[in-house]
Amino acid sequence: MNWAVKLRAASPDDLSLRKGIFDLRAPTFLSDQDHANLWLALSEAFKGAEGRQVLSSVDLPGLLESSAEGLLGTKELAPQACSNILLACARLKWKRETLVNHLTACVLESKPSKQHLANTAYALGELAVDVGYKPRPEDVQGLAKAVNALLSSEDGWNSLKPLDVANLLLGCANLRAAEGNAHPVLAEIAKALSAECTRSQFAGFKAQDLTNTLWALTKMGCAEQSCFAAAAEAAALPSFTDNAMPQSWANLWYALALARHRPSEHLLLKTCDAEAMLQKRSNGQDCANLLWALANLRLYDERLVDALAERLGELLRQGRKQLTAQALGNCLWSLAVMGPDVLSRHSGLVEGLLREAERRWSSDGRSAIAEVGLAQLWQTQVELAHVGGGELQRILGAGEGREGSLVAAMRANAATRVAAVASVKPTSLQREVAIALEQLREQSGPGAIVSVQQGYVVEKEGQFSEALVSLACGRCVAVETVFEGEVYSNPSHDRVLTGPVILRHRHLGRCFGTGNVVTVPFWEWKAAKAKGEQLRYLSNRLGLGEA
Repeated sequence: MNWAVKLRAASPDDLSLRKGIFDLRAPTFLSDQDHANLWLALSEAFKGAEGRQVLSSVDLPGLLESSAEGLLGTKELAPQACSNILLACARLKWKRETLVNHLTACVLESKPSKQHLANTAYALGELAVDVGYKPRPEDVQGLAKAVNALLSSEDGWNSLKPLDVANLLLGCANLRAAEGNAHPVLAEIAKALSAECTRSQFAGFKAQDLTNTLWALTKMGCAEQSCFAAAAEAAALPSFTDNAMPQSWANLWYALALARHRPSEHLLLKTCDAEAMLQKRSNGQDCANLLWALANLRLYDERLVDALAERLGELLRQGRKQLTAQALGNCLWSLAVMGPDVLSRHSGLVEGLLREAERRWSSDGRSAIAEVGLAQLWQTQVELAHVGGGELQRILGAGEGREGSLVAAMRANAATRVAAVASVKPTSLQREVAIALEQLREQSGPGAIVSVQQGYVVEKEGQFSEALVSLACGRCVAVETVFEGEVYSNPSHDRVLTGPVILRHRHLGRCFGTGNVVTVPFWEWKAAKAKGEQLRYLSNRLGLGEA
């Protein structure tokens, strides 16, 4: 009985179908495969409006509960049936923990095939994210044991299809995220699979499988840069470029940016070759994610950004449904990171995005834009002061001083964020530099350093500097440390500052003047410390000569 076909073809008044579904509420007469077919058919019908209309004429919760009772009464269920029912549970967003636990246990106790194992992991992850399902610790351990057994078998990695790898990792990533990064055993699974991906150079991976795998690895906190390097190389091959859709390109770059892996410009050029498709077929989220990634990675190509900007302008004209508030904020912030010249080049788009933000705030109030969006808009607003005489800045600035305005909310958010940063316990690097600055002030010649102010706040600009050093010559120098998380992770770029850091330093430079932001990178400080030359290093950085 092909229930999927019947459900798709039926009309709401199809009495024979309704009777047939009702009769299935006698679950003792069904095999596990019958149950699986029913669940899959219902989940397929639930995807579309017509199918949901048919299902509205039956007691769907009652039907699912009845089937669940039949499944719970059966101790041995085939892994294929169990994994398919779990997938259907995820699609239907239906959680009955006793059933999910029972099905999971049946899969893990039956030496499942790679596909059944991958589908089970994927379904459990979806249930964790969508309906708050929490797996039992023994099931998580069993999942890890099954994956390790699979990888250590004679066929091992070669028996896994790329889709299975992606689904395994997506499931593990969602389970770990839902559990607050508990279950370290899930990270071990990710580590083992990422090592195999690196070794195989992602051979045979389709575009979607590759990007889903990368996304899951970043969500799992994978730091193996060799894996991301292998993925970037694979993405530059025809097997990816010839088949990648806009979402594939966007997800690829988004994952690389999250991992702070700055690939070679060869991949950027390959992405630019797809500019015509990106300009024609990208949706708002694709454009926003790709721009956000390029901004974070400080990779800019005029053709590619032009194509994305033109597409965004077209989508903006089609109505607000085309761009989420998050996408709107990401687009403006990304262009701001790229700098005043880029903002000016795309002033028409920027104006449209700003006015859309203002419209949403006026109609929906604070619910229209999240806190992160307010921060992005504020950073964009600060940057716009240096574009075309500040005309664009005045779009949101028109509400300055008006209680409840968008710009007032942006400014308040900036003040809150600065206060939060100021209250954070300093890192060991920041403490060492702060102590050394005070020592340098005491040891320098008369009046060389007038004062050292730790945690200096520039309220008007909503900025915070770790230390502000006032020199006798009248200069005020902001001193900023650079730690590991503010540079790229791949070895070839591990001393290059990321896009957000560059934007922040640029804003500080405008507060205190060009050339008055001094950075203290962790690698330079480590070298100076090893030689016992911290004061000499800082003196040279401040332009005071030998200490």
